[in-house]
Amino acid sequence: MTAPPKPFAEQASSTRDLPGTLRRYEAVLIFGVAAISVLGLEYIDAPQRVLAFAVANKGWALADLWLVVLAFGLAMIVFAYQHNRRLQGENQARQAAEQDSWNLARHDALTGLPNRRYFTEMVTATLQGVSDHDARTAIMMFDLTGFKAVNEIYGRHTGDQALMEISQGISAILDPGTVFARVGGDEFAILQPNIATRDDPLQLANIIVAAIGRASIAGDTAGTLGACIGIAVAPEDGTQVDAILRRADIALHHAKESGRASIKFFEPSMNEQVETRGWIERGLRAALPKNAITPHYQPLVTLKDNAIVGFEMLARWDSADFGPVSPDVFISIAEETGLIKELGDRLLRQACKDAKDWPQHLVLAVNVSPRQLRDKTLGLRILSILAETGFSPHRLEIEITESALVGDIEVARKVIEDLRGAGVRIALDDFGTGYATLSQLVQLRFDKIKIDRSFVARLGRDTDSSVIVRAIVGLVKGLGLIATAEGIEQSSQFDELKVYGCDEGQGWLFSKAVPARDVSRLLFAESKAPAALTHATLN
Repeated sequence: MTAPPKPFAEQASSTRDLPGTLRRYEAVLIFGVAAISVLGLEYIDAPQRVLAFAVANKGWALADLWLVVLAFGLAMIVFAYQHNRRLQGENQARQAAEQDSWNLARHDALTGLPNRRYFTEMVTATLQGVSDHDARTAIMMFDLTGFKAVNEIYGRHTGDQALMEISQGISAILDPGTVFARVGGDEFAILQPNIATRDDPLQLANIIVAAIGRASIAGDTAGTLGACIGIAVAPEDGTQVDAILRRADIALHHAKESGRASIKFFEPSMNEQVETRGWIERGLRAALPKNAITPHYQPLVTLKDNAIVGFEMLARWDSADFGPVSPDVFISIAEETGLIKELGDRLLRQACKDAKDWPQHLVLAVNVSPRQLRDKTLGLRILSILAETGFSPHRLEIEITESALVGDIEVARKVIEDLRGAGVRIALDDFGTGYATLSQLVQLRFDKIKIDRSFVARLGRDTDSSVIVRAIVGLVKGLGLIATAEGIEQSSQFDELKVYGCDEGQGWLFSKAVPARDVSRLLFAESKAPAALTHATLN
């Protein structure tokens, strides 16, 4: 790791030239004494005045008079010396304080590594020497996956310990000249100058990922932490500091989307994706106040007699600028930007208004995302919306995905308890993806388990999937819960699930999600000929 440049190189000129200032002060003092002496001799005739004073005061011996003058002069010299030393001490103390201030402003207090400000300064200085492909520099950005869980499970003290040990471990493996900085909570950056090829940063990135994956903090977190790394290379990816750092961040974002321990170099196509995402985010912010994202409804059907027992609310956005936008896209952006709270509340409020006029036996099922479930106020906000719209809590079913349970389980438990206490039903969505444990099924007291569509899609083609679905249905029924299958698109899947004893199903075999105005048509078709639902009545 490169040593930081001398702090005083960046101080104000008055601070930078303190020793010179002191020398000038001494010179001025000597010159002043000499000037006063000359002035006394040449202009005010000091010797004659002293003699006249001696004559007027005959009681004084001339030797005594000169002794007084000599003592006074010595006293002035001592005073000037002491004043000079005091000034030197004050300046040295000020110099030390300014150096401490400089270090604090440019280094992370916990790890001692350069911070974002200092790292940016060093990148700026390095890029000034990058003008051709013979002088290449790599910028890496990475953060720790699983760090939030370490903080939540083991406490912030253990999290801080993890950051310090990882910082020390990585610093030990870096070559001289490589700069390592902590630029955020669990975010780090590396400046690797003078690389020969892209293999140099790739090799270093692999070493870092492996080292973090082996980290064992407090004896219990081995395998808990990981890292994703984004890399940008100058001059290919730019020579301006803002551009190169932004592109390394973009590469990091794509690495995180690819999963744990991924490493990605910046590519020009990534810029286009980021720009598109930016447009969608701006469109989303504009769409929310206009209620342009609307709820659609997909029927939940009993497999025994094809009767509609409720509808799941699904968000749909037909943008005037982009056309239909996939929920997977705009919901993930809403989660990343914190807009999911407003979006979720608006959709639930409108869905409750729509469902209030349905037959009273029909339930309204609404998904909440992992980000929403981490909000302790979620349960209270849902109950507030129910009171506002007059929709019965006993007709509402909140669906929680398995992935949401890997967050703060205690917050999830609190939200579920608030809702269940008011009569709201709770369903576990996407079951089978591997996040939920059997103990959680019992402790959190779900009313319904929804089998993930990935298993349903392979029924009839994959023997293992059939075995898994049969086992899940048996487990759910054994716990006294309702088993619901998602993504039913073929009659053969419907028949097999019915044989296994699955209670409910939803999917395109019955109907796609429809706007509120078409729900009455779907209910009318079901009342006239229930079997017709298996032929996609409104599709």
